[in-house]
Amino acid sequence: MTAATILAGCDGRPASADARATTASGTRPSVATAAVHDHVARGPAEVARLLNELHRKGDYDGIAAFITPDRRDGMMTLLRAIDGVFAADGRLRAAAIERYGGPHAVAWDLSVLRNNLGLFSAQTNVINQSFAGDRGMVTLQEGNHVPLVRAPFVCREGRWLYEPELPSGAVAKELVKLAGVIGDIRAAVEAGEDFGPYLESFHGKMVPQMRAVVMAKDEADVRVTAAQDEE
Repeated sequence: MTAATILAGCDGRPASADARATTASGTRPSVATAAVHDHVARGPAEVARLLNELHRKGDYDGIAAFITPDRRDGMMTLLRAIDGVFAADGRLRAAAIERYGGPHAVAWDLSVLRNNLGLFSAQTNVINQSFAGDRGMVTLQEGNHVPLVRAPFVCREGRWLYEPELPSGAVAKELVKLAGVIGDIRAAVEAGEDFGPYLESFHGKMVPQMRAVVMAKDEADVRVTAAQDEE
């Protein structure tokens, strides 16, 4: 596959208007947004960078337009759930600092996990891209982490779309519950809870729900491995 082919679209021609994917809300991207997407996002690496930028802006509809249709709903549900946890954590940290004073008031900080989200990580460095027929693979680094991460793409109607590997829907549900737990802790802090009970809430409330998220992911991984072994 030549550089000219990549820049022209993954099958050698620009994507048509009909090829533009609908957004998560069932509507097409705006004319301006679609024009930018068609101009910039040609090769898989360009799409990966664009998806990261759209995530930083909170443009979920823009992101959805570059996810394969069969993975779109699952990816957007998961991404919104993850972002919901980070948003809840940020509000709790702000409330704790205001209530108890100073950085020591922050009992935990989930923002360190922002560089564990693949191409949606807060800091990413695209290393390279490779091709095999209508398949593409982008290798990238999350923050300064190793090993490197690989993001799969597929060519559909002249456009490269991200084809994420998704855990079961249970993971997103447990993440939504985690955001709720964090919100409850914040409400208690804002209601005047003492510092001791606030600290205890990390082990008594946060850790059990975080464990539930991990268990949901592990169970999904086990099912995937079992299915692959049967093939």
